[in-house]
Amino acid sequence: MNIRRLFTTILAGIMVLSMTAPCFAVETHKQSGHALKSYDSSSYSVVNNANMTMPLYDYQRANSESLNSTKGKEMNFRSHLYLSSVGVHNPQSIAVTPDGHYAYVMESWKNTAKEECNWIGRVYRIDLSAYFLNDESARLGNDYVKVGPKFAVGHGQAMAYNPKTKELWYVQKAKMKDSNLKRINLETLEPDKEISFRLRDNTRMGNTLAFDKDGNCYFYTRNLSSKWAPKNSIKIYKGTIGDTSVSFELVNQGIRYAPGAIGQSMGYDPRRNRLCIISDGGITTIPVEKLGNLSPEDVETTIFEGQKREFEGLSYDKRGIGYFITNRPYEIMWEINTVKKARSRIAKKKTEATVDRVMKGIDELTWQMGDSSRDYWESTGERIYRTYHVEIKGKKE
Repeated sequence: MNIRRLFTTILAGIMVLSMTAPCFAVETHKQSGHALKSYDSSSYSVVNNANMTMPLYDYQRANSESLNSTKGKEMNFRSHLYLSSVGVHNPQSIAVTPDGHYAYVMESWKNTAKEECNWIGRVYRIDLSAYFLNDESARLGNDYVKVGPKFAVGHGQAMAYNPKTKELWYVQKAKMKDSNLKRINLETLEPDKEISFRLRDNTRMGNTLAFDKDGNCYFYTRNLSSKWAPKNSIKIYKGTIGDTSVSFELVNQGIRYAPGAIGQSMGYDPRRNRLCIISDGGITTIPVEKLGNLSPEDVETTIFEGQKREFEGLSYDKRGIGYFITNRPYEIMWEINTVKKARSRIAKKKTEATVDRVMKGIDELTWQMGDSSRDYWESTGERIYRTYHVEIKGKKE
């Protein structure tokens, strides 16, 4: 092979690599020591919640635009945004910003890599603002979607938004001795930071992730053995992400019964301050302030029988609206009861602002028109104030 041919071959190879495996500048940190604090397994317990675990089922495409619970805490979802129109064919997770403006959706697909952590995927940023007041099922247009580049996402089902730091993180290497957390740039939609760590030699990072309003992060695993915790119970871990390291601790109380046979993801409802554990066919929520001291009544489980969707993720905005992502079909559904409550609160605030403006106007008008009209306008204002603040505002939603 002559020099020219060798140079041409090398150049072609570089061009192929640049097209198929883009290289991003990622700030990397490798943590020394264990990221999981030591714990005493003899003091560990589980809350004996109701056994409502959804059994294993085969996935099938759903033709209905509704998904209604059949047991436990009532939840009702409706089709909101269809994802296939923008090329999303295997959505794995969703993270919604607190203001409900953007939804970040991660997809993944198997490639030639043998290990799950090297599966390729991408992130989509979807503008939800145009759809909040729309009752009808909306098809997406490209004007509302930004498509990120391809990169190694792993399974892709552990992505969450930290509302305190306004950062988007995901777990690429789950269920492995050496794990990592990666931060996604909100504009370029590609990783820009990685923290590699090992929890402990005998503990693996779960393929789930959530943040509460204070910036604490959580993941859960399903216990597959019965050495010191009941088999198939849920273990919950709480931690923080620093500049160059992470720190986790085992919550000293688990959940005896999972909501479903296949665990999928984790979410957080900021309005109710509850963590969500999502499995196929079932969702369990627990109050953050009672972690480690849960009673059976604190555990709310919802079961969806008679359907074959693959449940993927659930994310809430600060208004308490739930956005639920599923496979078969590829779509974002929203929890219709939370939407109705949010709209009611918005309408109530608008009414309150209008009444306050009227009251202020009446007050100014009575002084301008003199004593002869003051009694009339003040009595009118009193009726308006009493009607709103006592009869309307005083009612519960």
